[in-house]
Amino acid sequence: MIRSRQQSGVASFSAIGALAMAVIFTALAIDVGRLSWVAKQLQDTADLAAMDAMTEAGWCAGKTALSQAELEAAAQASAQRNGYSGDLAAEGAVETGRLTTVNGLYTFVPGGPMAETTAVRVTTMATVPSSLVAGGWLGGDAQLQRQAVAHDVVMGGFSAGSFLGSVSSDDSDVLNPVMSGLLGGAVSLSAVSYEGLAAADVGLGELAEASAALGHSADSVEGFLNANMTVGEFLEVMAVALGSGNAAYADLNGLAAAAAMVNDINVGDLIRVSSDRKEDAAEVDLNVFDLVSGSAQIANEGSTVNIPMTLNLPLGLGDVVVDLHLIQGPQYDIGQPGRDDSGDWKTQVRTGQGRLEISIDLSDSDSLPIPGGVLEVNGTLKLYADFARASAWLEQIRCADADSLAHEVRIGARTSAVGLGIGQFGDISDPASGISPTPALSLDVLSGAVSMTADVSADTQVASPQDARLDFTVSQASPLPQEQTAGTPLAGALGNMTGSLAGSLDITLSGGGLLGLLGLTLSDIDNALVSTLLAPLLNVIDDLLLDPLLRALGVHAGGVDVQLIDIQRRDPRLAG
Repeated sequence: MIRSRQQSGVASFSAIGALAMAVIFTALAIDVGRLSWVAKQLQDTADLAAMDAMTEAGWCAGKTALSQAELEAAAQASAQRNGYSGDLAAEGAVETGRLTTVNGLYTFVPGGPMAETTAVRVTTMATVPSSLVAGGWLGGDAQLQRQAVAHDVVMGGFSAGSFLGSVSSDDSDVLNPVMSGLLGGAVSLSAVSYEGLAAADVGLGELAEASAALGHSADSVEGFLNANMTVGEFLEVMAVALGSGNAAYADLNGLAAAAAMVNDINVGDLIRVSSDRKEDAAEVDLNVFDLVSGSAQIANEGSTVNIPMTLNLPLGLGDVVVDLHLIQGPQYDIGQPGRDDSGDWKTQVRTGQGRLEISIDLSDSDSLPIPGGVLEVNGTLKLYADFARASAWLEQIRCADADSLAHEVRIGARTSAVGLGIGQFGDISDPASGISPTPALSLDVLSGAVSMTADVSADTQVASPQDARLDFTVSQASPLPQEQTAGTPLAGALGNMTGSLAGSLDITLSGGGLLGLLGLTLSDIDNALVSTLLAPLLNVIDDLLLDPLLRALGVHAGGVDVQLIDIQRRDPRLAG
């Protein structure tokens, strides 16, 4: 009996011990569950606060600059909506910074200029009892905190210059010699081919993949931008990126074969991504003809290209030579809106800068009618154009949301200063050199009865730089690409000079009074030169040569065409 009672007592103690352990484990389970639930609430709150901060106060909210106070306010409002009782701003719990990639993983780097902020980190905190069941046994309070990093990337791709748009057969008569001169080999494309190049777009990521496949660069956007290659290799990369099914594929391969220049260009000199994470721009599109013309211009920076051509001009004329000196090539930029820490616009595109001189051989000109006979003109007429860079910059993007189903984009633009005139450069390769009159023209009246010379010049027509803001609305009903023009393009700029020619003609006579004996005056000679030769010639040169030539270089006298090609927005998302 004693032993039985002893065994019963041991069993009781064992049962009590087991029950106590069960109670303790239950308490721990309850506390762990409670703490986990609080931690999850903190994490959810941090996640939403970080994402809402980037959505409501980030670059996609139409900002040209970010504000720490606005980001904190947006995060705090979000946290309060989710029951958070803390003060994120007072706790210093909203940090700005950017993301980098380390071993394929996102890493948040706090600090740095606000202009470079692409991410926020929000920390939520709570103080709770360590145990509700065990009370003081487990001691004091527990400090819980959770963090979330959200980043928002919005980028725009656009171009500035002058669009080829509709190309006529006359335009191709100019474009082919120009492209032949720039590429160093014979180019013979139709007007339809040029329109196809101007209508085609190619993604930056597609270019990077094609470049890597051809062995020109590493398989990344950054590797492609750092690559050096010839213009021919660059054009081949574009053809591969477009694929054989694209209408521009064969023409690009033809241009690549014609590109005889052996010097390399750096791709980053032509295409710039104004973001630390170059890969974010992979899906942004660029215009194919812009890249063709731009790469050829960069390859010729600092050089003068001689371009002979034959055109259908009045009075039986046709032999023309263009000397083109390229000071700077264009640059196309893909990136984010707003200003950098220095106050400059982060994403800018620029046209090229250069000078050109047009020489028209007058030796085969038809005779000009004058009272009582004809006037014969010999010599070379010189025209010039001096064009500075136009530019455009990405000011802001307001992304579509539930309240507005359209993206709203603002691009600023500055037109270029363009000088046009009759005359010649002292030295076309020296930007500081001045303008002198065209070489003296020889004039013969009535088969040489009176011989004269005429020095012809005209005051420069200058298009002064103008700033403008262009607003684009992008939606399903108004898709990309979209174009707008800043400034007022000078239509017929050369033709408009003819009114000033009569006063600028300097005519030196040889033959004395014979002109009077023939019943003629200097006004008769002036009128013949201006109305019969120069006015119709300049009007045709304007339309037939100067306009398509400048458009091929991305220059628009007095204006700048801006084309919004692409917007890439990745919804605010959590890093990790």
